[in-house]
Amino acid sequence: MKCKFNAILLLAILFFSCEKDTVDWETKRFFPPHAILAENALMRFSDTITVYRYYTGTDTVAFGKSCVILWCENVYNPTELTKSLIYEDRGKVYMRLLGDRENLHNDWALLYDFSLPQWEIGDIIEWRKYNSSYTSPIDKLHTVTLLNGEKVQVAEDEYGYRLIYSIGYENCMFFNGELGILPTDGTRYVPICFYRNNELLWHHKFSK
Repeated sequence: MKCKFNAILLLAILFFSCEKDTVDWETKRFFPPHAILAENALMRFSDTITVYRYYTGTDTVAFGKSCVILWCENVYNPTELTKSLIYEDRGKVYMRLLGDRENLHNDWALLYDFSLPQWEIGDIIEWRKYNSSYTSPIDKLHTVTLLNGEKVQVAEDEYGYRLIYSIGYENCMFFNGELGILPTDGTRYVPICFYRNNELLWHHKFSK
């Protein structure tokens, strides 16, 4: 009887482990075309200098990869419009700059690591901080309730850097592969809001 119970317990553990790791990466997309809109504020201390609006455009094929176009618009000066590419590979989201900004980095830069469908403390994931990426374990886990009622995880590393699952960084700009270097002139980038399919899911506390 004991052996039978242990066998059932083992099967249950294997089943739930498989459930956790099973994601249909062929269809799962965090940033689909014409579905995402996000805004960042460029601030100097408590003053907003400008606001950048990002939104996904059409699907395309570039540099041998299927990707989506990401537009960036200066809200205060709409004629300032730039284009990048977003590419997803099994839950990892990459960005590539185009045009004059390619000199910042002319390859795919990791933005977000959502490759694990369920995070646990100690899980190793890749993080990005402006012009560099690094691998580090999750030090703390939090839960945030989105404005549609959905609860999602927030991973935090040992430096206090926080990543909202399926959305992006909470205390750094969205799509921070846009930047080559960390600002050192007293300015900072603050995420304002995030929409998916025209539905507001998250906004920064100062923008309520």
